[in-house]
Amino acid sequence: ACRPRLCMYYATVVAEDIMTQRDGLVFVMRPALELNVMMAERESVKMGKRLVAASPTRYSGFHICLPDEPVYQFLKQVCVSTLGAFRKFIRVHTMSPTETEYILRNEYGIPTHEFPSTGTGRIKTKNLNNWIKFRIKLDEKRKTSLPFHGIDCPDLNSIAIRNGGLMFHHPPNKAFRSYLRDREEKREQARKNTEKQRVVIEIVKEVQAKGFRYVKWDGTEGYYVPVTDPDEIRTFVATSLRDQMKRSKAQKNLMVQKSANREDYFLSGPSEKKLKRGDSSDKSGSSGTAGM
Repeated sequence: ACRPRLCMYYATVVAEDIMTQRDGLVFVMRPALELNVMMAERESVKMGKRLVAASPTRYSGFHICLPDEPVYQFLKQVCVSTLGAFRKFIRVHTMSPTETEYILRNEYGIPTHEFPSTGTGRIKTKNLNNWIKFRIKLDEKRKTSLPFHGIDCPDLNSIAIRNGGLMFHHPPNKAFRSYLRDREEKREQARKNTEKQRVVIEIVKEVQAKGFRYVKWDGTEGYYVPVTDPDEIRTFVATSLRDQMKRSKAQKNLMVQKSANREDYFLSGPSEKKLKRGDSSDKSGSSGTAGM
């Protein structure tokens, strides 16, 4: 009885978001991996179908993640047949949990680090507790006339500022890095501080013209807050541009090193390498005989 109520509450929360209603909700389902729970999951899927039909939310994608084993093909067929009305939105991933998260993160831009459980089934409570605290604060603020600017999850118009690389694959962050790459050469040619600042201002204006905003993670409160201070935004853009130039330089050096190693291999030839290995083995053999 508790699970349907939670699902309806989640659906109500999601329905409040304008961008989700416009672009649609992406649903990721990872059924129980224990075989003795699979039949119970079948009933859950049926209940989920009724909840989806009653939910005031627009859905744009369903990702069903299952292990690549024959026994789970049964559950796959149950999920697909039960959600038949949404078949064109369904994507079934039958592979290891690591491979599934990699595809969801890199091909679909889904922040897998926010999942409430790991691929092995271990429940993660930190993000859930932060979300519950956020909803409590939001409900308390709604009872008063005080504004509340907290953001539980950055949308597709928000460039997320958070340490640890957790939002590296966030689609707006990817777009932001492309703007930085376009200005790398111009920033490298700049010698004066005024020229460097001009490049940063160009990036800030371009990002604003694209309709993006900046949000940063507040670790104390456990949610994101908008960044509106122009000086803080320019500082973030300047630091990000510098870091992007370092990454590009490191990638170029790595490619040059790989190319040099490949060239050395073809110039030296395999026969010379075998000869060197033969000389070393002879030397080791003679030294071993002397030692004996």
